[in-house]
Amino acid sequence: MIEDLYYRVKDKRIKAASAVFVLFCVLLQSAGCGAVRGVELSRRLIVEAIGIDLADEGVTVTLQALDTHAAGGGEDPNSAGEVTKRCRFSGETVGQALSQIESSTGLYPLYSQARVLFLGRRLAENGVNEALDFFLREYNARSDILLAVAEDTAEALLFAELGEAAPDAQVWEDALLCGGENGDTAAVKLYRFMNLLYTETDTAFCPVMGLEDAPEGETKAPAMRGTAFFTAQKMRFMVDPALTRGALFLTDSFRRGALSVTGQTGKYTLRVIASDTKIKTRRTDDAGFGFHITVALRCDITEYAGGGSGLLTAADL
Repeated sequence: MIEDLYYRVKDKRIKAASAVFVLFCVLLQSAGCGAVRGVELSRRLIVEAIGIDLADEGVTVTLQALDTHAAGGGEDPNSAGEVTKRCRFSGETVGQALSQIESSTGLYPLYSQARVLFLGRRLAENGVNEALDFFLREYNARSDILLAVAEDTAEALLFAELGEAAPDAQVWEDALLCGGENGDTAAVKLYRFMNLLYTETDTAFCPVMGLEDAPEGETKAPAMRGTAFFTAQKMRFMVDPALTRGALFLTDSFRRGALSVTGQTGKYTLRVIASDTKIKTRRTDDAGFGFHITVALRCDITEYAGGGSGLLTAADL
């Protein structure tokens, strides 16, 4: 009886092991045919910049992508047009518009390499909630992509010929990052914008970008237009670069950059090394509130035009 029980237990173990082995083989075969199978680079649409504009019926999404055929084909790399391709899709939602990529181009989109995301001004003023929802749910989208509002339409920015050897998206990314470093704009990433908009203060901000004026047919350059402020998922107002710089000083976010100061003895150009802002609040005689703001700067004098020694005093400021 004990021997019979032994063989029955052994038989069950063999059957269980066989079932696990068969299941493993089936899963391995399925994975090989589907999810794990890679897609060749030539079949990828490597998205580098995304623009979303409000349309009469839904949205228009403009993509700037790396032309993998040109980039790897030995052509002259000094033309942005040869390494960058652009395409435009429309739909009721961002997701619906982008679902047309595979059928229209025969390529599989890759969003994880995207550098910048532009929102058209009309879209920003009407609400960004639905447009940005796609990027919260799309598993291969980047949450650290730089976000900005277009002075007019996002499409105009992404179709502009910037005339750089690097892809145009890299030029936009560099402009936003340099603007944040130099105090021209408050550069912000998507995840930070979303946190501000939905969880922290219900007030968010991002740069406003445009294009420098240039004669017809000549290349253009990115231009900082100021900072857009949002409440309740809508752009409410915009401040110019001068006010943006002041806000950066007040929030102790000014890191580097140049300042021009006209003093009693001449004009100075200063390179900011570091800044430290302190704000004190006090009650006024009319039961209101007043603020005493002190900004301490450590700077290099890079240029001086005037008489005397060129020493800068508090009276000059």
